[in-house]
Amino acid sequence: MTDQDTSLTFSGGDLGAPGEEEWQRLRQQLELAEGFWLGFVFVPSPRQAADLRSRTEQLLRTHAHSTKVVRPESPDALRSALSDVFARDSADAGCVWIECVRSDPPPSDGTVGPWTSAWDSLLLRANEQREAIRRQLSGGLIFVAPPEIKPRVRDAAPDLWSLRSIVLEIAPTPLRRAEGGLTVELEQPRTHTEAIPGSAPDPEFALAEADRRASHAHANPRSVALALLQAVEGRLAEGGSRDAIEIARRAVRLLEEKTPNDRSTYAAAVSALSRAEQEDGDLIAALQHTETELRIRRQAADDVRSSPKAPRSLSLALKRLGDLHLQIGKSAEARSAYEQALQIDRKSLKAYGESPQTLRDLSISLDRVGDVHLQAGELAEARAAYEESLEIARRLLKAYGESPQTLRDLFISLNRVGDVHLQAGELAEARAVYEESLEIARRLLKAYGDSPQTLRDLYISLINVGDARQQADELAEARAVYEESLEIARRLLKAYGDSPQALRDLSVSLERVGDVRRQAGELAAARAAYEESLEIARRLLKAHGASPQALNDLGTVLRRVAGIRRESGDETGAKELYDELEKLRAKSSGASPRQ
Repeated sequence: MTDQDTSLTFSGGDLGAPGEEEWQRLRQQLELAEGFWLGFVFVPSPRQAADLRSRTEQLLRTHAHSTKVVRPESPDALRSALSDVFARDSADAGCVWIECVRSDPPPSDGTVGPWTSAWDSLLLRANEQREAIRRQLSGGLIFVAPPEIKPRVRDAAPDLWSLRSIVLEIAPTPLRRAEGGLTVELEQPRTHTEAIPGSAPDPEFALAEADRRASHAHANPRSVALALLQAVEGRLAEGGSRDAIEIARRAVRLLEEKTPNDRSTYAAAVSALSRAEQEDGDLIAALQHTETELRIRRQAADDVRSSPKAPRSLSLALKRLGDLHLQIGKSAEARSAYEQALQIDRKSLKAYGESPQTLRDLSISLDRVGDVHLQAGELAEARAAYEESLEIARRLLKAYGESPQTLRDLFISLNRVGDVHLQAGELAEARAVYEESLEIARRLLKAYGDSPQTLRDLYISLINVGDARQQADELAEARAVYEESLEIARRLLKAYGDSPQALRDLSVSLERVGDVRRQAGELAAARAAYEESLEIARRLLKAHGASPQALNDLGTVLRRVAGIRRESGDETGAKELYDELEKLRAKSSGASPRQ
């Protein structure tokens, strides 16, 4: 951990309430847009422009993206600002920000002033080179200008204007005066600064934005599809996998019908559909769509003209393929996909150097490879992969400071290293890293509030700490954290609905609570927990099919319920479950253990 206070808050606060709403629109665009996009910000005050610029830089930095800022100090520099767009360091920037909030005095003879003339010249050149700009940039391009420039954009650069993804218009805020050495607002209090949330985008906002973009006479299908994909992310974060599937299908259909040659955006839409189907438990459909995405990504990566993003997109698709293979019990196929992704990420790190993105991609691939080694019982190989990943996570945190991403990456790596220690019987070492991960999970929840992710991260750490304490025969301590995990699992289910993950988490917590109650001799309380867990396992199997995981989960809890029925003297009830268990055994080979 760093000693420096790196809590993430936005400085400024000079936008006023309407301006804060506009900032939220820009934040959504910055967080979720993929590939090139174009924005215009019309703002009356350099102070407000600086506020927006600072927020943009800080937000992109938390996502390991850079911001290239161009602030011309003369009309001639503004005219030539397009050369900065085509500079080498602009190509991979998360955003190129061209800001010039300078106004000419009102003309007395009808002539155009030097700043306005410079804007006209820049916009005309940008309009002429719009396709070259789209090819050059892999992120956003934002022009920040005074409000009087807006009508001139439409006149000087009508084709460029038609490509816009977002337009912000910031209203003036009240002037302030000094009284007795204190700065006082004349009309309204300053808006409070806002902490960067750890949550996903607002799906309602994203859907409304998609409809707004679609309503334009010259609507850009890609722009509409990207807004729909933002809505998918939001719905998935809320646990609404069924709704997410329908929104993703809408994006896929739109791209198939309107832009069949836009393979990159189509691959992103298919990927979103696959993830929604995976979350909903439809693993076969998810696998098919991931394989479709993978074919597109391989073609792009094989193209000699491909950018650094092409191999990275291929690596991400391979990781998702491995996840799905692992989930349906195909360990060999999962290992192959993960090792291919790891090879790509090592090559990218060597070719493009260390950056937050290349390091983080390598860390994630190492985690995945470690997972398949651990599942195969290859503890030495799993330990090597996990510890290399943990070292990278600590480096990223030290180099770039605390953010939701750097903290959560460290949290994940700690848990995996703990898993190796636990499986190797190294209880003290497992407990130490699990306790560190639990401390991080509590900090994330406190800093960024309740969300499915922060709550589930806390749930996972509680289960892991409980497992280490239970194996060390610290039953009272284990019980305390298992009971807390059960409370978190019930909250998640109540708040975000009956998703397969939420139901399975509740089933696992009930099972763990039953274990410690059973060890304490509280057979009635243990049986109640086990029976509820069994009911949930049956629901999951019925609702989402006989996947290896669902069969394994049912078998695990059947054994516990049957055993405690026998201990309680219910031989008939126990025999029924043992008979049911025998029928499951032929179907459940290859399933991963419950955790």
